[in-house]
Amino acid sequence: TATPTEIVYEGPGKVQSASAANLADSPVVAGAVHVVEALSLHLPVASKCRVDDVAEVLECDMDADLVGLRLTLRECPRGRYRTADRWSVDLVTR
Repeated sequence: TATPTEIVYEGPGKVQSASAANLADSPVVAGAVHVVEALSLHLPVASKCRVDDVAEVLECDMDADLVGLRLTLRECPRGRYRTADRWSVDLVTR
């Protein structure tokens, strides 16, 4: 059975590369190079998202390739004067 989905935040966010992908550092598995891309998702501080939540990009007028991406939230550094929640994320590929 499927787990029910609860929307905890719906609104703007920013997907960003946390670091540049370096092909020389990419793992080779079964003869194929796999690029490991470090991504982050920036959301408003009041978004109420939590670790293991899944964010889905529903629209993006600047980069249509981002639409449909599903990202699992992993960690968000805390601080007193944060202007955004800057989540480290994993790309959901299934």
